[in-house]
Amino acid sequence: MSDLIGNLTDKAREGFLRVVSRAKDGAQKVADAATGKEYRNVVGVILTNAAGKYLLLEKPRKQHAWQFPQGGIDDGETLLEAAAREVKEECGDLDIELKPEVVGEYKYRFPSDFTRHKQGIVGARVQFVYGELIDGEVLPDGHEIIGHAWVEYEELPLWMSKKTWNGVRDFA
Repeated sequence: MSDLIGNLTDKAREGFLRVVSRAKDGAQKVADAATGKEYRNVVGVILTNAAGKYLLLEKPRKQHAWQFPQGGIDDGETLLEAAAREVKEECGDLDIELKPEVVGEYKYRFPSDFTRHKQGIVGARVQFVYGELIDGEVLPDGHEIIGHAWVEYEELPLWMSKKTWNGVRDFA
């Protein structure tokens, strides 16, 4: 974890540590109150640069390929620890500032043939935080992430699937 904290600016590090000491709620799954079905807890990062453009990453798939950096929250991880780890895994070593507040969330169900996660997990609940790029160049790994783009807010619905855009447009 210390290498993740080392990538944050001093200002962000203070907020990051404050959140870590306040909450250890990084459960991997959460049950939907209405259905009892379990969803995987995921964090998404709405990352902007100095020009005010948004970072989108391309996954190696045909549908829903373009999205904000995001990934699962591991057992024992806080939301911000997972956010910092996911940005590093998907984008390389960037100097970023993460805001500690959750700005929105949406849930989606996995396709019926999706078998990557434990049995009983039917989808993901994605909680989003804001982040700002301070310094660095996005370097996708070429496997999990195959491309990236910095886009204007108005362009987001052109890059994202309609389903993804509808899930994030109120807080992106």
